Amino acid sequence: MKAKCLLLFFLFSCVHLFSQHVDGYSKIAVRGGGYLQPVYVNAEKTIDPINLYGQALGVQYSFVNEKHAGIVLEVNYNQVGKTVDEVAYSFNFIQVPFLTHFEIPFKENGPYLSLDLGGYVYSYLNRDKKLHLEGDLVYGIGGGGGFHFPVKQSFLGLEGRYYYNLPTSYIEEDRWRSTWIELSVLFGFKL
Repeated sequence: MKAKCLLLFFLFSCVHLFSQHVDGYSKIAVRGGGYLQPVYVNAEKTIDPINLYGQALGVQYSFVNEKHAGIVLEVNYNQVGKTVDEVAYSFNFIQVPFLTHFEIPFKENGPYLSLDLGGYVYSYLNRDKKLHLEGDLVYGIGGGGGFHFPVKQSFLGLEGRYYYNLPTSYIEEDRWRSTWIELSVLFGFKL
């Protein structure tokens, strides 16, 4: 509970530091990328997790209403899979991150760094019964950064994120955390 309170305090403090009234603007982008996710094959954790590789494709909406701060909402389709010792493992899910977004420009209307921090939910579309995965609806926290290059009204970006699933119940086997790392490329427009 203390960690959640500290995280909320940090987020509100950062938003206050970045807050100066500016005319708000929106951005919309298409994003695609790949990621790495370790998954346990059995519930007893008697063998090491396997690293599954996947790809993601989605849409990102950003709204910046303060000097360099705003929010990001995404909807992503993720497909994960790998063949190990002639056994195929796979699952698909829809992920919806909702993140606090900070932009740190190098110069006005020039390239900028972005920092994102917030939560997400995802729901499995299908999943392999051989894998030990969380419940049907999973939530967690995530964060990352990116580098964006504006070109007139459009932009190109490269982002990296780290996601950490939170427990979905208090059953002992569901307390395992699942983490994943994602790298993606964005192309979008300022509205």
